[in-house]
Amino acid sequence: MKFTGTIGAWIASTSRASFKDLSHMAESGKGDAAVSALSYSHVDMTFCGWIRVGEATITVDLFSESSVNSAQMTLLKAELKETRANNQQRENDIMDRISNLSALTYEVAS
Repeated sequence: MKFTGTIGAWIASTSRASFKDLSHMAESGKGDAAVSALSYSHVDMTFCGWIRVGEATITVDLFSESSVNSAQMTLLKAELKETRANNQQRENDIMDRISNLSALTYEVAS
C-alpha cells in the first residue's frame, strides 16, 4: 500500500549543510543526500533554531504487515531477553544481600 502526503522540510541553524549545499546536491543528481540532510515536521520548529527551507511531498510504500510484525516481534523478544537478564541480576543482588544479612545476624543460642 502506498500513500502520499506533504510536510515541512527543515534544516537546523547549526547544520553543516547550507541552502547552497542542498541546491547543489539537488542539481547534481544527489537528491537522496539532500533529502537525508533535512528533517521533516508539521510543527513550527523556528522556536528551537530551525529554518523551514521548503515543503516535502513524501510517498510511503508500506511493507507487508507480516514483515513489519516480524521485525517488531524480533525487537520485542530482544527487549524481553534483556529485561529478563536485568531482572535476574537484580534478583541475584537481592538474594546476596539477604544472605549477607542472614550471616551477620545469626547467633548461636547458648
